[in-house]
Amino acid sequence: MNILMISSTFPYPSRKGGTQGRTFNLLKYLGKNHDITVIVQSNADVRDEEVDKLGKFVSELVVFTRPQDAKTGIIAKLQRLAQLLQQEMQNWIDRAVKSQKFSVITSEHSVNEIYIRPQGQITYPDTTLTLVGGNPSLEVQELTKLKGVIVTGRVPSMTTYLHQATMAVIPLRTGFEIYSKTLESMAAGVLVVASDRGLEGLTVAVNNVPLASLMANSIEQYCTAISSLFESAELREKLSRNARKLIEYNYTWQQAAGKYEQVLTADIC
Repeated sequence: MNILMISSTFPYPSRKGGTQGRTFNLLKYLGKNHDITVIVQSNADVRDEEVDKLGKFVSELVVFTRPQDAKTGIIAKLQRLAQLLQQEMQNWIDRAVKSQKFSVITSEHSVNEIYIRPQGQITYPDTTLTLVGGNPSLEVQELTKLKGVIVTGRVPSMTTYLHQATMAVIPLRTGFEIYSKTLESMAAGVLVVASDRGLEGLTVAVNNVPLASLMANSIEQYCTAISSLFESAELREKLSRNARKLIEYNYTWQQAAGKYEQVLTADIC
């Protein structure tokens, strides 16, 4: 099958972020049985060797240069999403559709904004809050003025920070898909406290299912959940064990890509 994947971010190396990791692992799996064409925008951070290496995993790689972004934040993200299908790129896609070469066309992107407010250091004064991720807003950067708050910006590997963490707090407020950082945290055996959006698509806290995470959707609920984990070694051990098993049994990249392939090939092959 010929598959066209439209990506808003350059998906190599996969450790750059959740969106990049998802796209790369899907195309890597699908490329074993299908002809994959990827059309993507790149920026100044993408090196020539990264383009060459990504090209080895697909049948065709089409790269357009992304306009330089002057702003960050949710508005800028929405503007970048609109810029994704700029005229030159749109013309290429239009010609591809008219050629009827592709059986399936996918759009690999998401727009999420995470809002974080540090709390709980009154009860646990030695607690450190580390905010990890690229392009932190000015408001987030200002949090470094508070004791025990670290803002890293983009890091080479999220795994390094997960292995140093007692728990991962994921207060996601937007999005309608399984959040990759939730899965990544669970795979590392790190305790997870997340919003309903951060646990979207996961069965982690219902009857007859082993408890694998704690859910919170308000400052008070986050404080209660975090405190319960600090206070109970038994609860920490149970959540860590159950979360790791959940990933091993249901959410490896091979399993996810296999299900994705079934959706793409349904009623076609």
